[in-house]
Amino acid sequence: GAAEGMRQQAGALPNPEFQFQNDNLRPGQTYWRDVDTLVSSINQLRVAGQATYDAVLAGATRRLRPVLMTAVVASVGFIPMAIATSTGAEVQRPLASVVIGGLVSSTVLTLILLPILYDWFFGGRQTKRT
Repeated sequence: GAAEGMRQQAGALPNPEFQFQNDNLRPGQTYWRDVDTLVSSINQLRVAGQATYDAVLAGATRRLRPVLMTAVVASVGFIPMAIATSTGAEVQRPLASVVIGGLVSSTVLTLILLPILYDWFFGGRQTKRT
């Protein structure tokens, strides 16, 4: 009865500890988050009735700033490591340069290659593009 209803309702509430853990993203997870938001944006536009090519252009344009800001903020955070000269810098500098390079390459893949591949796979046989 009432106890079972309370258990079901408590299970439906979000767990704040779980949400907090999901918000701590590492650089590799940031890429997949950007990919997910870009594909979701394109899918929403397609559901709204836009052609695939137009949805890809509009979705990529709409998500440009958030994807760039994610990469720029993370890269700027690694600049002190990349230019460090103190003790341990011989380990920090290569690590920081690899992370910054990965962020740059993942941003390029997200903003350029992903929309091209999406249109290629899901564009269908549209011959006329206006």
